[in-house]
Amino acid sequence: MDVVSLCPLRVSSLLWRPSSGGHALTVICKGTFDLRPTELSLAQQQEDPSEEDNFWDDDPNRSVRAPSDLVPFKARADVMLVGQAFAPNRAPVRSLLARLGVSGVEKTIEVCGE
Repeated sequence: MDVVSLCPLRVSSLLWRPSSGGHALTVICKGTFDLRPTELSLAQQQEDPSEEDNFWDDDPNRSVRAPSDLVPFKARADVMLVGQAFAPNRAPVRSLLARLGVSGVEKTIEVCGE
């Protein structure tokens, strides 16, 4: 079965068999966004759903940069942030806090160095 997107978002699907028998189809929809302070927009380049785990520098001995999107079940949507952080006006600072908030979930990290 082919799943087709009628919008800019990328889609894929995974046909699998639950332990209870029968067949199940998981549909994956992936959106890629550009983030700026107080601004969110759909990115011009949308990423396709990842078919396998992607490691930093394509080295399986390093940590996972982006996990596979093709899994039978996820309890909730993934939110993954990959990017760069800059101080206001690109002024030099020792460190800064970068924050991501999505639907009531908020995460803050301290960014140090390059």
